[in-house]
Amino acid sequence: MRKVLFVKHEETEGPGFLEDAFRESGWNIGLLEVWKERRLSFEGADVVVSLGGPMSAHDDCSYPFISEEICAVQERLDSGRPFVGICLGAQLLSLAGGGLVSRGIAAEKGHYEVALTRAGLSDPLFRGFPATVPVFQWHNDVFTVPPGGERLAEGVACLNQAFRLGNAVGIQFHLEIGQAEFEKMAAREATGNRMYSVRDIGVLSGFAGREMQYRLLCSRLARNVTDFLCAAY
Repeated sequence: MRKVLFVKHEETEGPGFLEDAFRESGWNIGLLEVWKERRLSFEGADVVVSLGGPMSAHDDCSYPFISEEICAVQERLDSGRPFVGICLGAQLLSLAGGGLVSRGIAAEKGHYEVALTRAGLSDPLFRGFPATVPVFQWHNDVFTVPPGGERLAEGVACLNQAFRLGNAVGIQFHLEIGQAEFEKMAAREATGNRMYSVRDIGVLSGFAGREMQYRLLCSRLARNVTDFLCAAY
């Protein structure tokens, strides 16, 4: 049975709809909680999916696992085996491939749309996707497309939204997060008696019209990873 390994960077950010999609397709699910590991290894995984997290890709002093994971991603790139990075995971992939990660001009937090580039429209990763994709965003930092990579999706405030680098892909946005996952994230960021800001409440209400879209697109993404990314290896 094929195995997908989800790499978690923080307790409240899990694979969400992606886990459901891979499980329904008969995959064995692995979970790597990096803050608990003495040594990071992606060994035995047919595909690795590195998820998001509240920390910066440059916070290796506070989170030693970041530099260890970048090394593990570099090894994965060298092997040519499938890798998917989402949000923080995409930023780590960019760094591993020789790209840059920096603070964005403005944070993207909430429900947005991104546009597939010409390369994205023809890339198997996004087969069956609309040209304009509804997405969820929750990030401050941005990445560059590393040397040899190709931009697959772009946004207005944040240009680089997805890229391919060989048999690895980086995706800045989220399709795996629904309202339940977001509520965990919002509670994590709460301070004192403040549970949700006005913006958070608006984000919550936005899931009513989008959550099913995210789930369906996430299922399509998982199927494309299975059919094309893994088949290419």
